[in-house]
Amino acid sequence: MIPSRTLLVLAVLLAASSPLSAQTPANDDCGNSTLVMPGLTPFDSTGATPDSTGLTCDANDDLWWTFTAPATGQIRVGLSSFDFIHQLYVLPGGAGTCPTDFDAVSNCWSVSESWTDVIGGETYALRIGRNQPGPGLGDFDVEFIPALVNDECPAAVTLAIPSTSTVTNLGATPDSTGLGCVSNDDSWYRFTVSSTGLLHLLFDEFVSIGLYTDNGVCPTPADEIFCDDLIETVIPVTAGQAFYLRLSTFNPFPPVTTDLLIEILTPAANDDCALGGPAPITLPTAAPVAWDNLTASDDINGLTSCDVRRDLWYSFTAPSDGCVAFENDSDANYALYLDPGTGCPAGSPLVCE
Repeated sequence: MIPSRTLLVLAVLLAASSPLSAQTPANDDCGNSTLVMPGLTPFDSTGATPDSTGLTCDANDDLWWTFTAPATGQIRVGLSSFDFIHQLYVLPGGAGTCPTDFDAVSNCWSVSESWTDVIGGETYALRIGRNQPGPGLGDFDVEFIPALVNDECPAAVTLAIPSTSTVTNLGATPDSTGLGCVSNDDSWYRFTVSSTGLLHLLFDEFVSIGLYTDNGVCPTPADEIFCDDLIETVIPVTAGQAFYLRLSTFNPFPPVTTDLLIEILTPAANDDCALGGPAPITLPTAAPVAWDNLTASDDINGLTSCDVRRDLWYSFTAPSDGCVAFENDSDANYALYLDPGTGCPAGSPLVCE
């Protein structure tokens, strides 16, 4: 038989370890959302209940906040943990009303930071819930970012050549011209080259850019020169050519602020098979052929079957029937074409390595 004192202690321990009924947070329901305040906002989803409005974003035991955008621009939401999902909704009926899926203005993010375009004067709801069952503790902050001056093409910022400039799409909104390509939160720049050579664009980090011919009006898809994700590019240009540069990043990646070096380089003599012509070499070579494609550009002759970028051209004539062996001491690619005798080669190469 267990002594009575032991039973008493056991009863006390059992009572102490029994879960207490968690109080439902005041902003558990979208109709009772809490006003977002400046600075860091701590939250605890203990006692929160699942969404009852039928929203498809699967945020477990969600909590709600609301705010009004002071002007048109972007809202950055930063969360302390990847354990939470968050989504923003516009509230056509104002604070105290509940949104539908059609009111969502952001994706259902499971990231620690996001940027969403907002319109000044509109009221928005922020919904936060865990990405797995059970309560959680965390904090978040909300920051308003004003719209960029050069958010649209007509207000493109002019860049000097040569120069190193800070460029950004922080505060930009999505493309409204239907250009496609880098359409998320794009900013606009323009420049005119004063000399013939190679246009060299060098960014401090990977960006998405579109380069377009500037005909004095905002470009159309037909004016696109290229669109790519890159750090650096070199293309041949002619004195007097004008360009639009469109800078973007793809969601959910954050907006980019980076330095851009823009300059005109003198091309290598054998940069292009048509303009300068290949540099002749004699077989067998008496010594390794030194090459440097720092001032080489991408091919402009439509050779798309072999991805050799920033290419240089060489030519040789086989002294006799047999095999040709190439040895390369770098990680460069090369392509071997049969010389047509007139002009540049076309079609697929004999070898692409």
